[in-house]
Amino acid sequence: MTSPFQSAPFEVIDYILSLTNPETVSSVSQTSRTLRIYIRDNIFLWKYLFAKYFDLPEEHHQSSNWRPQVQSRIQAKHTILAFFSAHIPGGELENAFKILVQVARSAPPGRGWSKNITWLDGILTNPALWPSHSPLTSTHPQLSQHSQSQSELQVLECDKVGRPGDRFKARTFVYDMRNYHRSNLYGPFMPRGSQNEPLQINYVHLRYLMNVLLNNLRDSHSDDARVWMKRGFENTRPMTAPPSPVDDDWAGVQGDWLRFVSWVGYEELEEYNWPDGELPDIADELDSSVFRNPWFTEAHAFLQVTMRVASIDPPSRRHPERKPTIHFEGNTLGGGTNEARVHGTVHDEGGGVIRWCVSSIVGGEMRWHTEGVQIGGVQSAAGWVGCWTSPAHETYDPAGPNWTYKLR
Repeated sequence: MTSPFQSAPFEVIDYILSLTNPETVSSVSQTSRTLRIYIRDNIFLWKYLFAKYFDLPEEHHQSSNWRPQVQSRIQAKHTILAFFSAHIPGGELENAFKILVQVARSAPPGRGWSKNITWLDGILTNPALWPSHSPLTSTHPQLSQHSQSQSELQVLECDKVGRPGDRFKARTFVYDMRNYHRSNLYGPFMPRGSQNEPLQINYVHLRYLMNVLLNNLRDSHSDDARVWMKRGFENTRPMTAPPSPVDDDWAGVQGDWLRFVSWVGYEELEEYNWPDGELPDIADELDSSVFRNPWFTEAHAFLQVTMRVASIDPPSRRHPERKPTIHFEGNTLGGGTNEARVHGTVHDEGGGVIRWCVSSIVGGEMRWHTEGVQIGGVQSAAGWVGCWTSPAHETYDPAGPNWTYKLR
């Protein structure tokens, strides 16, 4: 027997369904073959449901596959909400994290209310999403795609990534000198076999760098709002940093920046990494007890940097779709040192990877080199995070975390 609802005019059915949510619509579609076909093929209903919860993309007039987009996001939501409370196959969990990352990255640029961000904030309250269990080293074979996708979501959220409970594990990773080598450019990147391979971000490494820095900043007890980098999905959106006055400065380089760096004493670094005078094999676990000693501390410094665009390369013939490389120079003040000069580049590496390379020159000598990546979209208010090392990259040289964000 046909139900009164099924016998109603399509306009009435559409109106009633539009007042519900995607889960209810899917349940209704299972009540009869007629409704299943009607709902499945109802492009306008699914577009309405998409726009009800998510930001419409700029090219939305040309799209018609709204149903699979809505359904995949809702499925990802339920997978994440069930995280650790039920057995979820690894592939399903990995796909859920990837979908949520895509939702975060497709929020519109600039400030203003975003449905994507509101939807994400509503479901990412499960404390199980922010664990501290990942392999010790970036070349470890268990560094799975699952941990990378989950870490990317945490990096984009950019706030809970600084949980104090994760600090010990983050320190053991960040100050493990085996995580800095030529194949990952001595930065938070996945190892490459050759320079022809695309550059990919190691989000596990990036997450640990951010954790160390946020906890050290918390320890500073600073009440100066300027030193607290902007966090949350809202501030990893593109074009949320102060704009540059220079035309074609697509990365927003020119202006005043604040750089927050941390390091450990060389004795502690040596005890952790070279207890017998040599760096242990990558498969060996280091003795991390140094980080549990009550006398262990990290030092940190705030450095104000004024950057100026020096030149911009012509568009690449090999990769015309990428933004041209920007060369910059500037000056640094702070950290108890004399004024230092800086120079560097910003590269569009493709795939959303914006790479920052900065060298610091003190007394006419190159002292430090930093490799980092933009957090979120281009010109995000969250800035960029990376690793400082010595330019020579010799065996016993130190390394540490750096977070640089624009003030004005």
